[in-house]
Amino acid sequence: MLTDPGQFPEGVADHDADRHVTRDHLTRALLALPPRRRRVVVLRHVVGLSEREVAEDLGISVGAVKSAGSRGLAQLRGLLAADDGPQAGRHTTPREATRR
Repeated sequence: MLTDPGQFPEGVADHDADRHVTRDHLTRALLALPPRRRRVVVLRHVVGLSEREVAEDLGISVGAVKSAGSRGLAQLRGLLAADDGPQAGRHTTPREATRR
C-alpha cells in the first residue's frame, strides 16, 4: 500500500533528494583523486581514523599522511568548487557532506 504524498511533511522528499545528490557529487570528486590521497582523505575524514592510525594502516609515515591529506583536501575542494553541484564554492569536509 502506498502512502498518499499529501501525508508527508513538506520538504522531506526534497531533503532526501538533495542528500543523495550531494553524496553522489562527493563520491565522484573523491574518485577523481589519486588513489593514495583518496585513501588518506577517506580514512581520516570519513572513517575518522587518527593520522597515526592511517599511517599504520597504509604503511606510510605520519608526515606522508599529513601531506597526502592536505593535498587531497585541497584538490577535493577545488573539484567541488569547479563543479556546478550543490556544494559549488562551499568548503566542506567529506564527513560534513555525507551528513547532509
